[in-house]
Amino acid sequence: MNPSNKTYSWKTYVSFINKETRHLSKSESHPVVDSIAQDLMTGALQRRDRQGRPSEAARTPTELRRSYLIPDEVNARPAMSKWRLRWEPAQTLPTPKQEVKLLGWKGALQNEGRRIRARNKSAGGHISNVQLSKELCKYAVTHGIRTDSQIYPSANYIRNHVIRSM
Repeated sequence: MNPSNKTYSWKTYVSFINKETRHLSKSESHPVVDSIAQDLMTGALQRRDRQGRPSEAARTPTELRRSYLIPDEVNARPAMSKWRLRWEPAQTLPTPKQEVKLLGWKGALQNEGRRIRARNKSAGGHISNVQLSKELCKYAVTHGIRTDSQIYPSANYIRNHVIRSM
């Protein structure tokens, strides 16, 4: 099988959507996940087994969870383009905790700042340093990223010490 036809589990796909859209709810599903699930159940998107062979459409949520997907097929679905998402598991980013270990707290926040700016730019917008620092402050608290003194950095601290050195 060539690398572009490599399959990934349903769980990997759902994790990607939750991370990219910052969907934190454990009780509610995300609209993109719901759309792809519906496509798998109706047969509009080919459900596959672990080896990438086509299998029957899912009839139950349990069968859906045992589905495997090819990223190129998922990326071709309208819900993905509507939300401007592109699933490329081979280029999966490290988790925030892994980034902190690799780059330190400041480097991890700078990387997230670059990703936020890139997302805004691709959507045709611009984000101010003030708004970016607020977003990074929320990101730090959500992912437990603390400064060397073991405190969560404030938006003002981030603006003066992280964004200025980006």
